[in-house]
Amino acid sequence: MPIEPPYIPRTPRMSHGSTTKSRMRNVLHSIAIVVISIIMLSVAGFDIWLASDTLINGWIPLGICAMISIYGAIMLHSRWKWLTQSSTKWINILCGISVTTPLLLLAFYGTNWLGASPDKVHTEEVTVESRYYKERHRTRRVGRRYVANGEPYKVYYATVVFPDGFKKEISLTHSRYRRIHQGQQLSVEVTTGLWGVRVIKNISYD
Repeated sequence: MPIEPPYIPRTPRMSHGSTTKSRMRNVLHSIAIVVISIIMLSVAGFDIWLASDTLINGWIPLGICAMISIYGAIMLHSRWKWLTQSSTKWINILCGISVTTPLLLLAFYGTNWLGASPDKVHTEEVTVESRYYKERHRTRRVGRRYVANGEPYKVYYATVVFPDGFKKEISLTHSRYRRIHQGQQLSVEVTTGLWGVRVIKNISYD
């Protein structure tokens, strides 16, 4: 009897139309990641800027917003599959936390700042406790994929103490850094924000 060759199932070929749609989905997904990354970097920048004018320990709103984000990400982790393209639970949870935490911080700082009462603006005398600088490095591209440290530069700061004992780090220009000294009194215009957290409106260095 003739021996029949073993049956080998053929893998169905994808049509040209299906391949094109798959490529388009990949391209759109990559564009979505880039756009969301840019938006989130902008949101983080606004968070830092608003926090610099808000008189509160930054760890408090960060901790509260992070806990809300963690809880929401755990409960709704499957909702982030469209962005991660993954069924791994912890990847979706991390994605949810990294996206929602900066947005919650922006909601807190932004509404507090926008809701600041102009009728409650008053001046407080603060004392310069210390002044200092931090050295940072500019980045430079080395090849296509690598970034290295470039030339160093200095960023100037001062720590001021409010009458109630609250300490705040403020950024300075080089000229202001040279003009102020330890123990100097500065006039700061302060008002109360929407959530009862004080907001700096203006600092007088004269």
